[in-house]
Amino acid sequence: MSACHCFYDDVNKMSLRAGSTVRESGGVVSGISTVVYHANYDSITLDNDMVVVQPFEPFQVGPNIQIVNVPSKFGYEAPAGLPVTVVGWGMDGDGNRPEQLQKVDLSVGKTSICKDIFADYNPVTESMMCAGVIN
Repeated sequence: MSACHCFYDDVNKMSLRAGSTVRESGGVVSGISTVVYHANYDSITLDNDMVVVQPFEPFQVGPNIQIVNVPSKFGYEAPAGLPVTVVGWGMDGDGNRPEQLQKVDLSVGKTSICKDIFADYNPVTESMMCAGVIN
């Protein structure tokens, strides 16, 4: 699972790496077999920014490759205060792509607070989760 906005390029030129926190080495690499974008993804607002990506061959579960559980209930809303970890290869503040996988530990915030904070910037919708340091 990933974010649709990460799949802006031809997926035939992309690959998946599992079992490593270094962008260009280690772990196991596979090509992409299937990409399923959320049917209601909006590239302007990033509403429903979810994609399921399937490698050509399943990754073998081991010490550095684990299965991540996601809620099975449609419409699940994480409760405010729930600790969450966000990881990714997104560009840093200078527009550079990091060599190391980035990680930050946050808490889920109240959606109503995020809606107020971002009201003049971008709408916060029901498909989005609010997280950060929010008092």
